[in-house]
Amino acid sequence: MSDLKINLCNELSRIEEDSLYSMKGHYNASDRWRWWYNTLGIVNVVCSVAAGITAFSEIEMAIKIAAIIAATVTGLTTFLECSKKAESHRISANYFLKIKNKARYLREVKSKMVSDEEYDRLVNELLEQKDELNSISLVIPNFAYKKARTEIEKGFADYRVDSKKD
Repeated sequence: MSDLKINLCNELSRIEEDSLYSMKGHYNASDRWRWWYNTLGIVNVVCSVAAGITAFSEIEMAIKIAAIIAATVTGLTTFLECSKKAESHRISANYFLKIKNKARYLREVKSKMVSDEEYDRLVNELLEQKDELNSISLVIPNFAYKKARTEIEKGFADYRVDSKKD
């Protein structure tokens, strides 16, 4: 294998690792935003129902408290856009997974089948895709990245076939 191909394989390993961390971080962020969306929605429903039920009773203060909480939760849901952020992180995660898989395929399989020039073109194309995705994706929150790192270090992304190599 030429020096160029060796260097390109090393770059693909970096792309694969970066994409793995980004993918898992985005999935973790998506899960958290989805949790907030569901939690705020449930609180909103419960408070709205409570306000509706107590409207037919003599407990005026309970009606006011339930209505205030429901209005606050509705405002938070609108302002935070939990569902939109969860979906955006999920979509980014899926694209990073695609890039990670393509990088592995290029490094493990395609490198043995194409010329140096073609391999350089394919690697640069993938690098541009990753850079573009980084530029349009939401920022991964620190908690999501730390969780991703912990899960990856514990073997989240390990494949049995790779442990057979050596």
